[in-house]
Amino acid sequence: MKGYTNSVIRRNAKTTKHLQAGPSSQDPESSPRSRLEELKPTLGKWYYVFVLMQVSGCRINEILKASHSQISSEGGLHIKGSKGSNDRYVYDFQCSALLLKMKNLSTDPFLHMNVFAAIRLLKKVGMTTMKEGRINQTVTGIFRNEKAKNVRNTSSDERLTASVLGHKSTNSTSYYGKN
Repeated sequence: MKGYTNSVIRRNAKTTKHLQAGPSSQDPESSPRSRLEELKPTLGKWYYVFVLMQVSGCRINEILKASHSQISSEGGLHIKGSKGSNDRYVYDFQCSALLLKMKNLSTDPFLHMNVFAAIRLLKKVGMTTMKEGRINQTVTGIFRNEKAKNVRNTSSDERLTASVLGHKSTNSTSYYGKN
């Protein structure tokens, strides 16, 4: 089933509403997920950080600050929202084995990883984009932007996009997924 992922996202752990990623509107070969798959050997442990960002639309710090206590028994991750955003739950089949291993070892999954290393790595492998009206390339925001675009392609409800990105207000969401 080309263009589909085996990832699930929920807003808040108490919510039972699941969002399944649908077919991509663009060529699957050029999607961020396929690019991540192709770069997996180069990215190492960063692959899991970027996949979780791509699946959930989370900020990089929300993933990097995750502790082993936030990992569920099924291998999902309870992400604490930053910047006043809502908490979310994200599960990705490929990341679940690593997350469960870290939970069993009582080790934070992304300990000693930082934003600056992520930015350097993404630039090195060419995963950047230029947002309209900006002078610098966007690096870590590409996954969040892509998630907003995908949600908007499947639903015209802006509140759903805000919920997926963890925003409490739809005003914050208007910036993402446009260009």
